[in-house]
Amino acid sequence: MRRYYHLISGMDAAISMVLAKLEEAGVADNNLVIYTSDNGYHCGDQVLQGKCCLMILPL
Repeated sequence: MRRYYHLISGMDAAISMVLAKLEEAGVADNNLVIYTSDNGYHCGDQVLQGKCCLMILPL
């Protein structure tokens, strides 16, 4: 979990740098920044952990 939260903190810092550069260039108000991701890591929510298959279909 420590590595996962370290990754999240790194993404937060990287996005902050992008936004700061837009502000520094004076174009922050003329841009739209869209950030997307997958469904993430389950971190024990709903008794799930990891990025596992959530549904097993019979063959």
